[in-house]
Amino acid sequence: MSQPSQPADQSSRDMIANCLDRNLLVEAAAGTGKTTSMVRRMVNLVKTGCCSIETIAAVTFTRKATAELRERFHAQLEEARHTATGEQADRLAQAWVHRERCFIGTIHSFCGRLLRERPVEAGVDIGFCELDETEDLKIREEAWLQFIATAREDSRELMDNLLDVGIELSQLRSAFMEFVRYPDVTDWAPGSAEHPDIELLVGYLSPYLGEIEEVAKDFPPNRGNDQLMNKYEEILRTARQANLANLSSVMNLLTLFSNRPKVVQRNWPGGREVAKFHEARWADFQQLITPHIAQWLQYRHGLVLAALERAVKVYERHREATGGLNFADLLLKAAALLRSNPEVREYFAKRFTHLLVDEFQDTDPIQAEVVLLLTSENHETTDWRHCQ
Repeated sequence: MSQPSQPADQSSRDMIANCLDRNLLVEAAAGTGKTTSMVRRMVNLVKTGCCSIETIAAVTFTRKATAELRERFHAQLEEARHTATGEQADRLAQAWVHRERCFIGTIHSFCGRLLRERPVEAGVDIGFCELDETEDLKIREEAWLQFIATAREDSRELMDNLLDVGIELSQLRSAFMEFVRYPDVTDWAPGSAEHPDIELLVGYLSPYLGEIEEVAKDFPPNRGNDQLMNKYEEILRTARQANLANLSSVMNLLTLFSNRPKVVQRNWPGGREVAKFHEARWADFQQLITPHIAQWLQYRHGLVLAALERAVKVYERHREATGGLNFADLLLKAAALLRSNPEVREYFAKRFTHLLVDEFQDTDPIQAEVVLLLTSENHETTDWRHCQ
């Protein structure tokens, strides 16, 4: 009977399992055996005496992946202990007895483990609880409702400014729910401190509206594929309802000039010359107002950002009152703990001598920071991007 052929990359698979004194990054497609190789490496680390089972940490990114990895590791550990001999058998027998001491869990639960072992240095409550998505969402909802209820009393000027630019607080709920998920982002684009000059814009707009109204009188019912005539009529309808003494109303009108409508010259009253004039007029006016629209959006952005930041503070107070840390807290506080405490990093480097990360490509910058600070040769390095 012929022997089964080995995979073409068998030498790479053997390296993963047996080269235990070096760091490895394994890149391969889904379903090619990365998890199997990871489990083999974990078993061999224990079997060869490279480390004890208590000092291995295997980090995953989902609870499902955690359960699968734990089950496969325990199964292979048991199989290995029945076939090993001598010292290797003794090591594997001890590892089997203490198999639950091997950390296998999500990156968030791993960060929770770090914080629980050194809560004083991390500045967290010793008895903190980990908030899951459902619990955290409930706290967000409660915080948003309180913010809405107290915003006018606490931030009257800001609320008035939001109303002046046509924004109701209720419109910002979904933005808050998303904004609060990224506490690690600190460099949001700044807003503009000044809003556009309404008198200047009305000075631009009024003559143009007059020109539009004059030419629109003769628009034919059948205009084919021409879009500019339809757009002119929409602008006139909006202008009749607009309050040109109100900046928000003026800006809403100006945003109608944001695209470039198609012009079919032969369909225009007065012929091609009239069509060409208005096509050029539209382009010139659009170029004239574009910087002012950008300023308007930046001004509104600044007000929205200020409101969201106030809402986040309410949310943080609510969360702190529960004694809980959400997923982002676990990551950020663990990263800060490792970054600012060389002695803590040295402690954890001995506590977890071998760190295996599944699906490493899915790490975000904060998760990558935790991993690299923890495994850095130099415990004084504070920038994870410079860690070796």
